[in-house]
Amino acid sequence: MSSISTETCLLIEIVNWNVRDHQYICAGDKRGLHLLQRVTDDVKGIVDSALSQQVLLDLVRKHVDFIPTAAKPIQLRKSAGTLPLAGIDAPFHSSLLQSHKNMMRMALTEAIRPDDLDLENIAGKWIPNIMGMPFAITEEFLRGVFAVTKAESLKALADKLNIAL
Repeated sequence: MSSISTETCLLIEIVNWNVRDHQYICAGDKRGLHLLQRVTDDVKGIVDSALSQQVLLDLVRKHVDFIPTAAKPIQLRKSAGTLPLAGIDAPFHSSLLQSHKNMMRMALTEAIRPDDLDLENIAGKWIPNIMGMPFAITEEFLRGVFAVTKAESLKALADKLNIAL
């Protein structure tokens, strides 16, 4: 990801670790995502032991000239290592939207009432989250989410439950 971003000056980043070391959500400029598709197609044929940072950089440089221009519409496709998510148009977890997270938090707070949540029903299930692990109602999970987000609402919850973060 960093090689693509550095070589192209385009926004492309991992925004969600769904299954750590196996499945990630990437967001960014479609031109960078298109380049990622091309690189992952090439990586498919390389033995793990031969895959180095330099090999990846060389692959990025090999395909960088084939990035469509901004004026040309890009249709992302499934590749050896990518699967576009249809209908996801805004990179909500990306650094590009970080300045808007309080606005999104307020909208979610108004739309989701805590009394309507059944936490026991979602415990142990893979739901979109920043932890890359199943949702859990545990002190460890709360600490992990807080370590990543530093959310004041989680600190208040931990204080209320006498949990040291």
